Amino acid sequence: MIKAIIFDLDGTLIDGGEDLHAAVNLLFAEDGIAPISLRAVESFIGDGIGALVARSYLHAGVAPENLAERIEQFKRIYAAQGYPLTRLFPGVFAALRDLASRYQLGLCTNKDQAHARAILQKLGIAEFFSMLVGGDTLSVRKPDPRVLVSAAHGCGAGIDEIIYVGDGEVDMALSKATGAMFFLYSEGYRTEPLHALAHAASFSDYAQLPALVRLAEEGNLPARANQE
Repeated sequence: MIKAIIFDLDGTLIDGGEDLHAAVNLLFAEDGIAPISLRAVESFIGDGIGALVARSYLHAGVAPENLAERIEQFKRIYAAQGYPLTRLFPGVFAALRDLASRYQLGLCTNKDQAHARAILQKLGIAEFFSMLVGGDTLSVRKPDPRVLVSAAHGCGAGIDEIIYVGDGEVDMALSKATGAMFFLYSEGYRTEPLHALAHAASFSDYAQLPALVRLAEEGNLPARANQE
């Protein structure tokens, strides 16, 4: 029985790369560092803000002595921007509304909780989620299995009673670490090819997701279902 659907955020529900890219380059401007590309920043998404900032400096060939302070400054810049370029992927709102009428929905992200909550509010989808586990909610972050277990429990479900929906390598690793059923959104920020990531089903259009969930609940999901 499926009781809850747990979602990743960046690259799964939202396309937030442009705001992260803008914040990185504003941070770099303060340091006198040349801007880096959107594609580079998007490839660093998935392991949380600290990793994204550290990887951005490494990509730029700079090793700041005060990395922890620069990460905090990035967070201030990112929040002050107000997420103007962050948007839902097509079909997300309708899919969440449909699923929320039948299941508990949770969010499991490596983005700091305050940023994640603010984005959910801004994009009008906060009401659909009964649980949010951010990158700073616990002492660990994805792909540590405890974060998904916590999100599931917050939705009143065991790990075998959820579907986890994500877009990339960290999400796949999390699903493998917990044994949770994993649905892969193929239009996100993954760097590996689709076939390299183990998943129960993949989809490129959110209009397909409610039907895939129903198939999973009925036990009729084809092996390695690919609905693209």
